[in-house]
Amino acid sequence: MRALGVYPSERALVKDILPEMQDEEPTGFVRYPKFEKKMLQLLATKELEPDSSDVLLQAFKTIAGNAEFISPETMEELLTTKGTPFRPKELESFFLVAKDPENGNIYYEDYIALLTKNKSNGLR
Repeated sequence: MRALGVYPSERALVKDILPEMQDEEPTGFVRYPKFEKKMLQLLATKELEPDSSDVLLQAFKTIAGNAEFISPETMEELLTTKGTPFRPKELESFFLVAKDPENGNIYYEDYIALLTKNKSNGLR
């Protein structure tokens, strides 16, 4: 779903979206016709679009304060203990993209610029 530009929260996905797409007796699978119908509906409403770069910047600044970066330890703690926790594979994927290869810090303005660039290129 996220690769197609729809960003539901894990809670919305599990509680609302998946039950609508599954058969009467959930098997853990979704058949393509139901997925396609729901995706077209979600894409048309544009209610689950990603946050803007301004919103992301404000969120990172709230965490970082006056610092230009966030330590990987702080980010890992937040991503695994607040809200819907990241799974290990999601955390690994995030750090692969977000961490500075030289010192491991997360320079959030660079990360947001990368996300914005990828969004305009059709990538996520």
